[in-house]
Amino acid sequence: MPAVVRYQVSRGHADCALVALSIYLQVDYEDVLGVACRVTASEHPHNRGLYTREIKRIALRLGTRLKLRRAFDAEEDEGIFGYVTPTRDKGHVAFGKRGLVWDVDGTVWELDAYLAATGYTPVSLLELA
Repeated sequence: MPAVVRYQVSRGHADCALVALSIYLQVDYEDVLGVACRVTASEHPHNRGLYTREIKRIALRLGTRLKLRRAFDAEEDEGIFGYVTPTRDKGHVAFGKRGLVWDVDGTVWELDAYLAATGYTPVSLLELA
């Protein structure tokens, strides 16, 4: 991962995975969206959300293999973190690096503050294979 993170913001109702992929892989959002449309056979993947398997397939089509980890250190590791909360049925993903979280609304958070404000618990990490 480069020392500079090119930031992207949300453009859909449920596009957190597209934003996180764009940031992590340093690929334009529109390019990620185009591949997502082909991988999911959906015209609007940014409005329905993505499953982990779909995120991995999109990354692979963009030339990067990702692996899923369930054991990780959110303060030290880097990649696309998966989050859950007991009050929401749907999960969320965001790019994280060295204890910082780049969320889809254009904000960059310290991990502790992000978890406290959102109620999320990190449960997975997609990282470079």
